[in-house]
Amino acid sequence: MSSLQSTATSMVEQAPQWKDYSREEVEDVLFKFLQKNEDKSFLPVSLFQDTGLAKDLKSPFKFSMALTRLAMTERIYHTCDFNWFSATQLDDNYQLFSNALNHNYGRKMIVNNERTGLVHNEPRVPLADLKKLLLSKDIEAADKFFDGTTRLLGDDKAEVLENIVYFASYPRCGNTWFAASFEELTSIAPGSDMGLDALTLTVGLMISGQVATQSHDEGQWLMKTHIPFDDCKFPIDIKKVVLVVRNPIQAIQSQMHLLSSWSHNLVIDTETIKENDLVKMTRENLKPFVDFHLEWIKAARERKCQIYFFRYEDMCDNLEKVLTEAFKFILEVDSLEGTVIEHNINKLLEGRKKIRIYKRASKEGDKVKVVQKEFLHSIPGTQEVLKFFGYMAENEDSPEVIFHRTHLTGDMPFNKLNAEQHAAFKNKEYESKPTFKSSDLKYIGRDPNVPNTMAEISRYIKMKERFV
Repeated sequence: MSSLQSTATSMVEQAPQWKDYSREEVEDVLFKFLQKNEDKSFLPVSLFQDTGLAKDLKSPFKFSMALTRLAMTERIYHTCDFNWFSATQLDDNYQLFSNALNHNYGRKMIVNNERTGLVHNEPRVPLADLKKLLLSKDIEAADKFFDGTTRLLGDDKAEVLENIVYFASYPRCGNTWFAASFEELTSIAPGSDMGLDALTLTVGLMISGQVATQSHDEGQWLMKTHIPFDDCKFPIDIKKVVLVVRNPIQAIQSQMHLLSSWSHNLVIDTETIKENDLVKMTRENLKPFVDFHLEWIKAARERKCQIYFFRYEDMCDNLEKVLTEAFKFILEVDSLEGTVIEHNINKLLEGRKKIRIYKRASKEGDKVKVVQKEFLHSIPGTQEVLKFFGYMAENEDSPEVIFHRTHLTGDMPFNKLNAEQHAAFKNKEYESKPTFKSSDLKYIGRDPNVPNTMAEISRYIKMKERFV
């Protein structure tokens, strides 16, 4: 038995005997606790610990769904970022769910969605007309159209599905940030093929600006996906993919903050993480990270579908270039010069539009790095992925360089492959290709028999009172 299998077996054998509460029972515990402490507010992870549910529930997901349900049925108040919860309206920052929606959207509600109660009240936009506008040079007409309203594509569902661009990433690599930018630039709400529809994390995105984040067939142009890391809930025929990657150390740290704090913009105190949990968390996520990217690299090299790669670090360093190149790929043109989409990119960069929830995370301390270095040498395929995306040079043999490097200069393998993909499209190589399906990718996923360490961390971790 391998050391990894041994660890997994040990974790299962040592798992506590959890109580099987219903969601309604969890709601009742939460509501009574908040009423008892009506003059205070709590983060989700604090509620999980302070109510005692951390000791009783096998998974925190049932807790998160119960807390979301309490908020959506307006039995409790919450802040607009869905981070803090209270039985009473402590100040103007705390609102009922419907008030938060009205505050953020007003008339610009777009999706007939029972999870949020939003309804579509804007005309749908035919994709051909939208592309024509984006590539036109009629800036005056564009400024009238792009008035902040979020829209959906036309009513012809077959046409919509035919033209979906899938936006793939391993979790916490910049997917949410790019999706928010896409919506600002096109006015079309991105969707998702994921099924986490009632978690505080998801609803937080919905009410903070990404209202269609859990819609998969409502008229989206860009569809967020984590396949093959996640098991896709809906059948997918893939023709065009935009994929963002991130330095795996930073991605795993960000994932740790997300799943342990249940927030997109809060961080946990890494110094309070037990070293054994830190080791397990790194092991659980680095191999899936590597395998995820190897699958997509293989698909691109074999011309399974059109794929455009870029890096999170390049978004941080040169967002204009990333957005320009990505939209040249999406719109299938060689230049955006003088067009409406270039104008929209410039407006976004000037700060007239705000991306409200996704920001660059802070660097972690040496404790995290020391533990993670061990696995960079032991996971097969790590160096291939790091070199493909330019985190390591071809002549380097130690992956530890990624701890102090965000990017390399020069012509990197993924840039070369992007150019080859564009040339193959122009030569119409993809027209004769059989349909590439999500099932053609090897499912990565997690071992369902092994507890998720980042979920376990939320049972005891302390939060830092700051944002990232």
